[in-house]
Amino acid sequence: MAFEERVQILSEAEQDELYGPPAFTSADQRFFFSLNDKELAIAKSLRHRGQRYMLVVLLGYFKAKPVVLNPGFHQIKQDLKYVYQTVLPGPGCRPFNLTPKENERIYQRVFQLCNYQRWNVKDHGAALRDYLSQQARAWTAPRHLFDAAIEYCSGQKIAIPAYSTLQKIISQVVGDEQEHMAAHLERAMSRGLKQALAELVNGTGPLPFRQLRQSARNFTGTELEKELIVYRHIQHWMPEVDLLLSTLSLSQKNLQHLAEKVDYYGAKLKRQTVGSQWLYLLCYLQTRWQQALERIADGFVHHVRQTKQKAKDYAQEAVFKDWQKAAKMSARQLKYCTCSLMTALICNYRLQQ
Repeated sequence: MAFEERVQILSEAEQDELYGPPAFTSADQRFFFSLNDKELAIAKSLRHRGQRYMLVVLLGYFKAKPVVLNPGFHQIKQDLKYVYQTVLPGPGCRPFNLTPKENERIYQRVFQLCNYQRWNVKDHGAALRDYLSQQARAWTAPRHLFDAAIEYCSGQKIAIPAYSTLQKIISQVVGDEQEHMAAHLERAMSRGLKQALAELVNGTGPLPFRQLRQSARNFTGTELEKELIVYRHIQHWMPEVDLLLSTLSLSQKNLQHLAEKVDYYGAKLKRQTVGSQWLYLLCYLQTRWQQALERIADGFVHHVRQTKQKAKDYAQEAVFKDWQKAAKMSARQLKYCTCSLMTALICNYRLQQ
């Protein structure tokens, strides 16, 4: 299965933050550049004054984040100044940059002091790939695997590899995992479902790919009809889709991650390998099926509530009209009774006279 050789994981800003010199505050400088007796002895054992200062700085950086750096003098001149003014008091040094060999020798001492190992593909690559393969069964999102790789290296006391190295390893792990799942689908999927998925991607079937991805924006009849169309079209395939996905034993996070690939690639999905198309579409169909059912159910509940409210409003209006009618009748009767009473009182008064 074709997969990007180096998948994009970190933004440029995140790469700079992880693989660039840290920006220390005054408090950070006091904390990370303070030396114990062993560290001080090793620093003083270096003949070149500038390399002594550089050792202290790179050791402090490594304590902050276990990454091998080779910064230029002007990138870290403020930290170097702090070291020769406070940690190893001296006259300072002229601007210089470490050669690759000098940088390697300094980091050998840093690894010795911190009890760490330098990353080596021969020694550590296979074990890291195995660990990430286990993690990929739970979630194949590249950022998750990147964080897992950092955690693994930290636990094994290994310096964090270069970004390009982790990109390549993670791409291989994700590609291998998807190849394994695609091979299973090739064997287990019916010819009819393969044809239906191909028609979806190529837009030759009764349900256009674009229409499958559209969902109801509200509960009006026109919008809910979109969900009903999707429901009617894919319900025939759902038993096989559910069965296939259950045999893959996908975690909920992996199911969601793979389903999101359909919206991510959109019309460009056809550029992916057939195995990738199957995998992404099966996950998407299950998610879309559940979404359609939920929206149809929500729409039904919404319209039932509306009908009940209309009935309630109608009943209240009917009661009000009946009350008005009764009030008018009562007013007429009261007027009639009042007139009769007044007539009776007048007649009685005249009789008394």
